[in-house]
Amino acid sequence: MILSNQKKFEYLKGLIAKDRFPHALLVSGVNAKDFVFHLFNHDLSKIHPDFLLLEPEDNEIKISQIRDCIWRLSLKPSVAKLKVAVINQAHLMNYQAQSSLLKTLEEPKGQTLLALVTELPDSLLETILSRVQRIRFFLQENRKPVDYSEIAALTKADLAERFKYAEKISKAPELGEILTAWLYYFRQDVIKNKAILQEIQTTIFSISNTNVNRRLALETLMLNENLL
Repeated sequence: MILSNQKKFEYLKGLIAKDRFPHALLVSGVNAKDFVFHLFNHDLSKIHPDFLLLEPEDNEIKISQIRDCIWRLSLKPSVAKLKVAVINQAHLMNYQAQSSLLKTLEEPKGQTLLALVTELPDSLLETILSRVQRIRFFLQENRKPVDYSEIAALTKADLAERFKYAEKISKAPELGEILTAWLYYFRQDVIKNKAILQEIQTTIFSISNTNVNRRLALETLMLNENLL
């Protein structure tokens, strides 16, 4: 395991041991099963009364799944110290599912830990992001720095060039990562770029959670005057 990841797990374990743990985590850079195994030494593929795994059904996490999760978290732990719920690919929660989770994130009951695991954390609603503690793990020791030069050039490009770029990245399997890089780029000046940041988040959410035409969604983003 990468040393920085190991230290993060040790930090979380220490908080849990002292009953000072955060009740809601937004986890990225590690899959749900590895996260739970390294933190609790539990295999999520095995049934346990105090561990719950939510996964997408038909490429979506529905409000009914979240309501069931909330109900299960309201029960006292049977064996373990905590009731633990893990939402895998949390970015696939639809709008209603995310909205129904807000109260639980803000006012958790009892000894519970809710972990939202996703590689597209910034596609979640702002109201979700404001109620969780982010934990970023790293998949490899030497991560390449993000090259923002293409984004910077695009802000100065004409509409034809932007549409050509939109067509290119609409077919890219790593589209989520590309748009997340956009978020990081424009967050260098949050106040100035507030409008375009919201537009990018809306685009990420639409692409991740609906059947929207990727190219058309990106072309709409390219038309935003705040990109200039």
